[in-house]
Amino acid sequence: MLQDIFVILVSVRDTFSCHIVFGLGILLVGSYFMGKLTERINIPAITGFIIAGLILGPSVTGIIHVELQETLGSITEIALAIIALAIGSEFNLEKLRRIGKAVVIITVVQLLMTFFIVTISLWIAGMDFRIASLLGAIATATAPAATVAIIRNLKARGPFVDHLFGIVALDDAGCILLFSSVLAFAGSVFGDISLSFFQTISHAFIEIFLSLAVGMIGGGALFVFVRNLRRNNEILIISLGLVFLIAAITSALHLSALLACMAAGTVLANISRRNYRILHSLENLAPPLYAAFF
Repeated sequence: MLQDIFVILVSVRDTFSCHIVFGLGILLVGSYFMGKLTERINIPAITGFIIAGLILGPSVTGIIHVELQETLGSITEIALAIIALAIGSEFNLEKLRRIGKAVVIITVVQLLMTFFIVTISLWIAGMDFRIASLLGAIATATAPAATVAIIRNLKARGPFVDHLFGIVALDDAGCILLFSSVLAFAGSVFGDISLSFFQTISHAFIEIFLSLAVGMIGGGALFVFVRNLRRNNEILIISLGLVFLIAAITSALHLSALLACMAAGTVLANISRRNYRILHSLENLAPPLYAAFF
């Protein structure tokens, strides 16, 4: 009897699990209820979203079919683009002058400390030093999504949040440079890497520069298109469309979408204070994006 019920449930699951709309729907509903559950025990809803994704994913119940993972990857790109835009919007020139030096020092220290601690620990554990150094460089990368989601959820403001946003933004560029430097030294591990140290570092700087350039152009275009608009729905359509384009262009050119969207947000924050209308129009999209993303 139990076996028959199990077979029926698996059949029902397989009927719907490959459908993208079903996948998004069950992710949003599951994330909502799990988020509410975790909030009842004073844990951020983001934790509930992650648990819901784990339970619904192919590793546990398989309600979200493994074939949907690549398709749902677009949700990740959209969520990160909007998160990066929000981070960049915090960097007006006055704030940068006030916190810039401290942010640079903290970022450099945490990058180097993380790199050395992870690299040395793995080397002591018996791993080849070159591979350990690559993993140490990768370990310096930070994911801004959870940080920004929790800050937005708590509506936190103040010097600590300002410094935190600055560190998250600068860390992305620092991680690219650090990884490129380590890769240049450890390149002999991989047979298909023959670039010199100078070429590898130059490529990293070019990637950062082009990412920022795409973002600045996108931010300028967004300002031009939105400045005369009055209706929120029109602002939302143009804003979302250009954010999508920035993310798509950087992805196609193998650049950093995070850096590009941060640069776009920074441009918007410094051209005119009225550009906060753009962020306000995107705020309503943030909760479902966070739920599906995590």
